[in-house]
Amino acid sequence: MAEALDDDFKAEMLDFKAQMLRFVKVTEQKFDGLASDVRDNSFRIDKVEQKLGQRIDDLDRKLSAKLDQVAEKVVDHEKRLRSIESDATTSPTIN
Repeated sequence: MAEALDDDFKAEMLDFKAQMLRFVKVTEQKFDGLASDVRDNSFRIDKVEQKLGQRIDDLDRKLSAKLDQVAEKVVDHEKRLRSIESDATTSPTIN
């Protein structure tokens, strides 16, 4: 009877060991799959960041150029407005 209990206990322990080894193997495979997904997504994110970085730099350059053009126009129009205002003060007014 004691031998039967020992044999049952050994069988249960061996079954438990087999189940744990299967669990560890499946977990390892899932972890490897997740790690691979993270690497793939990280690579894709890096590519997107590079493309966006280049586009943002291009947009920044274009915007700076346009702002410079606008500033030049403002200065030109300010000079014209001041000259018109100075002419208006010297011209006779009609009442």
